[in-house]
Amino acid sequence: MTAEDILEVLEELNQEEFEKFKWFLQQPEILSGLPTVKRKRLEGAKTLDIVDLMVQIYTLERCMEVTCKILGKVNRNDLRTRFLSLLGSGCLRFRKSQRVEFNNSIY
Repeated sequence: MTAEDILEVLEELNQEEFEKFKWFLQQPEILSGLPTVKRKRLEGAKTLDIVDLMVQIYTLERCMEVTCKILGKVNRNDLRTRFLSLLGSGCLRFRKSQRVEFNNSIY
């Protein structure tokens, strides 16, 4: 998984979904212990900027976790599923309940 994969998924969000995605990056209760992104850094940010910012703030692995979680929050489970399928390679495990386990966190 690369930052480019994250970019490709985020580019499929419409404008409203993308704005919600950015809003969720500011919410500490959504990011469960991870740093939030300051509103000022998100204002006017384009998709490329958001990916770069996320990779700077989180590791690439955590960036994938955050992306996965927020895609579910913006009701884009189709993109979330496709994103998760890109990961493959045993890094994620689907459970029967359709939740996903990623580094001991469940989505």
